[in-house]
Amino acid sequence: MPSRLLSIFIASCFLTIIAFFCFAHSAKAQSFGDSQNTYNQKGTISIGEAKKGTLAPNEKHVYEFQIQAKTMIVIDLKKDASNLDPYLSLQTEQGYLIQNDDDGGGDLNSKIISRLAPGRYKIIAGGLGTSSGAYELRLNATDIKSISIGDTINDTLKDGQVKVYEFTLKSEGLVRIDGRRTDDSAFAPFIDLKSEFGNPIGNDLNNGACACSELISYLNPGTYFIFFKGYSDRGGSYSLSLTRKEYRAQEFTTISAGETRKGWIFPTQKHSYDFTMPKSGFAMIDLVKDNSNLDAYLWLYNSAGIELASDDDAGGNLNARLLKKLEAGSYKIIAGGLGNSSGKYALSARTIEAKNIGLNQTLNDSLADNEIKLYLFTLSKETNISFIGKGTGATPIRPYMELLSSNSQFIEKDNNTGSLYESLISKQLFPGEYIILLKDYSGKAGQYSFSLKEGAGDASRGAIELGKEIKGNLSQNEKHSYSLQLKKDAYVSIDHTKDGNSPLDAFLWLYDANGMLVQSDDDGGGNRNAKIMRQLKAGKYIVTAGTYSGSSGAYKLIASEIIISDITPGQAVKDSLKSGEMKMYIFDVKKEGLYTITGKRLGQSNFAPYIDLKMESGKVIGNDFNTGSEPSSGISMHLPKGRFHILMKGHNNTGGSYRILVREEK
Repeated sequence: MPSRLLSIFIASCFLTIIAFFCFAHSAKAQSFGDSQNTYNQKGTISIGEAKKGTLAPNEKHVYEFQIQAKTMIVIDLKKDASNLDPYLSLQTEQGYLIQNDDDGGGDLNSKIISRLAPGRYKIIAGGLGTSSGAYELRLNATDIKSISIGDTINDTLKDGQVKVYEFTLKSEGLVRIDGRRTDDSAFAPFIDLKSEFGNPIGNDLNNGACACSELISYLNPGTYFIFFKGYSDRGGSYSLSLTRKEYRAQEFTTISAGETRKGWIFPTQKHSYDFTMPKSGFAMIDLVKDNSNLDAYLWLYNSAGIELASDDDAGGNLNARLLKKLEAGSYKIIAGGLGNSSGKYALSARTIEAKNIGLNQTLNDSLADNEIKLYLFTLSKETNISFIGKGTGATPIRPYMELLSSNSQFIEKDNNTGSLYESLISKQLFPGEYIILLKDYSGKAGQYSFSLKEGAGDASRGAIELGKEIKGNLSQNEKHSYSLQLKKDAYVSIDHTKDGNSPLDAFLWLYDANGMLVQSDDDGGGNRNAKIMRQLKAGKYIVTAGTYSGSSGAYKLIASEIIISDITPGQAVKDSLKSGEMKMYIFDVKKEGLYTITGKRLGQSNFAPYIDLKMESGKVIGNDFNTGSEPSSGISMHLPKGRFHILMKGHNNTGGSYRILVREEK
């Protein structure tokens, strides 16, 4: 537990995609001397100036500009009544990549905001992929205004304008940023807080319906930037205030079934609540961020101080949930934030009565508003099971179901997207006890029937071997399961893709030998294809290929081992990939700082390198923006100390020779 929390804490504190702040020590840009793109020099552009032009497929327009002092610049590339999908690149005069952007301007338009040192720079205006059409390019400067603790600034924003405020803290503590509309316009303020290096810290969670916004964050000493704009780019008059906020000590120390307790957690703090289970049964405990940036985390202990359960995201949307069968007695609930996250929370606890259901049985039942029902069943042999929930009566519900193990571990959810009055889980299960959690998708009251039937669409299809492709055809809600035996620990990629012009929307599940879900995926492979990539221990697994939202069609399924090699910052490695192959490189960051990873095609192939940068846990923290038309790619990120993985593959599964380089920027 501590190592996981520490890794996430470090990542949230230091990982920086150079998206808003870059200086002259940025990453070397991609080479633009390739035959697939045409680069036309369009002269200079000045601060405050707009340029119009028309781009042909694979054409790029290059503009140069110069600034005399450190400046926060804003570049907007908008389609001008055309089918262009704008794509922007900002570089230094020497060709060092500072930032790329695709849709940062909304509605397929591009926007770059970057703090630049004095010097000359290049703007590359292009279309994503082969898109083309007319555009308008604007270059503006945004003043950086100073604000101090205790200050209130009254100001006005024009439509589409962003203002930046800088403040410095000499001591750590809670800081409140408050934005309020001061006129009769439709202006809805939006606050985005970033560190001196551009690390995203938090935003105000305004959904566009509020005339005021608030962001409270626990900050260490240092310099910070507030990006202040109108929701949906609307302008208006406003006030912006910056104050210290005193956090209150934990107000309550007990919670009972049916109660909700609210509070505030700052980084590394935990709130402890005594909870009494009145009688044996199931308890559901929810820790929900209360309009804050808290990443909720829950722990449950018995009266002897032994940890019974913990959870991070089972409640969805960074909220935590524990569902546990408990005996009558005293327990302790600990509410906290994952890593260094902090904010307001709401903690609730309730007891849930569980009902038994047998094979080939149907129950008719009803739900009150926000009610959850639990159903228990036992299997004496390995078999295929279908769980069917149907809305019935005058007020039918839209059922949502989750299949859980006897100790409440998540196994699988149903196929309902929230619009259906019927939901289904089909699964091959091993002997044992299981739980079905059933509720209305939106928490509404109503009637339903629940059936448990033997015989499911999860058909066993034998074994799948590494590197060997399997083809099949899936009907609606059908699943095909394959056993995968790994003789050694391996980093494995599993791809479930539609075959040809199949209308299939692929969904993929990976289970361990005990039938517990390891990972699932919907669109990780792009274009409605599914992909799972992760490090796996030697042993037996079940790979299940299925469909999403009632789709059907032909599919291809392949499991491949990804070769792993070590690479050292400062080292360039020459290597090659076969078509469809991927390779993984591992490097250690011993000194926090800015690091650049570049991949460059060697030879005359059509290989277009694509790079994903991952944490050791497998979480993707950056990729290279190569659209498939470039012979080189790159990532530049501010990284903390630690171990990182680089996934190298060919765009559109191309293969060829390449050179990969990891470099620490001085």
